[in-house]
Amino acid sequence: MTAGLLSFARGARNAARRVLGGLAWPTQPHSPSPRSTRTSSRASLGWWSASREEAGKSSPEKTTGRFFGDYCNWQRIEPFRDFVEHSTAASVAQALMGSQRARIFHEHVLVKEAGAAKLTPWHHDEPYYCVSAEQAVSLWIPLDPVPRETCVEFVAGSHKWGKLFRPRKFSGVAYDHKSDRLEELPDIDANRDDYRILGWDLEPGDAIAFNFHTVHGAPGNLASQQSRRVVSFRWLGDGDCLSRRFRSGEYRGF
Repeated sequence: MTAGLLSFARGARNAARRVLGGLAWPTQPHSPSPRSTRTSSRASLGWWSASREEAGKSSPEKTTGRFFGDYCNWQRIEPFRDFVEHSTAASVAQALMGSQRARIFHEHVLVKEAGAAKLTPWHHDEPYYCVSAEQAVSLWIPLDPVPRETCVEFVAGSHKWGKLFRPRKFSGVAYDHKSDRLEELPDIDANRDDYRILGWDLEPGDAIAFNFHTVHGAPGNLASQQSRRVVSFRWLGDGDCLSRRFRSGEYRGF
């Protein structure tokens, strides 16, 4: 599965809107639910460091809006937790992965305010994480109307390339991680005609599902008034497991 458009996620839209719309964020974590299978924590995300601090930094491009990101809050923010445990998202992810079960990895809020020119560089997700994930799926759920020109874009078929590309910060600078398995990502923007690039006009209630290996990126939000608020829920399948990525270049499962 490269990337596909779904229309099921009104529960996620409503949950995230309650959070982003001013709901007080709990400071104490909830007790673990016996129904939830948990793999997410900030410490478990390995190389991923596009935190709220980094994502909120000023862009080198002229911009009037901020690019904000935050993640791994679903266990302490009740609307997110309710969506993870009681919505149809897990069963949708399970069916898309062809898995016997779906395990929540983490959620990720991404907000590009009106006028935020900041680009999301082309990348794929697995090299940022501490998981080896062949069945994994992300559900990218917009909370606002998203026109095609500001929608996240995907390189069709890139999940089958069999490659791991060097992860980059959202500033566009590559992490200095040493591994014989990491390659430099091709210049997608300079050669767009060489690829089949997918994107859609989206409405609240839609969702995009894509594999952790699918190369994707997003333009800035040059709208003068409309923010682009998104929450992405990331799921793991049966065969996905933890994998420690060392700076020495070794990839070891445990």
